[in-house]
Amino acid sequence: LFAGVKGFKIYADTREPGQVMLDMSGYHALATETITRFGGEVDKFVGDAVIGVFQRTVLSPDHIERAVRSAAALQESLRRAAGDGNPLYSLIGIGISSGVALAGRLDTKECREPLYIGESFKSAYLLHAMSAPGEILISRDVFQVVEGSVLVEPLPPREMMERTEPWENFRLLQVRDDGKSDA
Repeated sequence: LFAGVKGFKIYADTREPGQVMLDMSGYHALATETITRFGGEVDKFVGDAVIGVFQRTVLSPDHIERAVRSAAALQESLRRAAGDGNPLYSLIGIGISSGVALAGRLDTKECREPLYIGESFKSAYLLHAMSAPGEILISRDVFQVVEGSVLVEPLPPREMMERTEPWENFRLLQVRDDGKSDA
């Protein structure tokens, strides 16, 4: 899950640095709480972005559904919290992708922190980059797993660098509470 502020430069250029940091702190706290509530972990904060990881384990094989539900809950929490006057909350776009990732520790003399590496991180970033404020975009692989529990709008396939075929993705419109389709 890659969540970030759309139009951060314009936003930051119109505010005092202390206010920007205060607004970012609120956003980061809300994102962290939501990601962890759905069993994910915050991999890192990169500028205005939050990268969340949802691992598949024997006890939690539903990592993709948890990531999608976390993103939907985050956007809903941001909409509700926008009443406190933090304009940043309405500017968050989210991309979700899934795939094999290497997990380990960056272990150097200076630091020891978790490290995740995989193509899915780049895909999640690209989906975020294509999203508009308040939107959640998901990859085809994510959609295929959660198809029965979401409503989506297909987006036109896009040619992406380093890909030999068009890349399909979807705009998430709704996550159904019961996880079942209407059919």
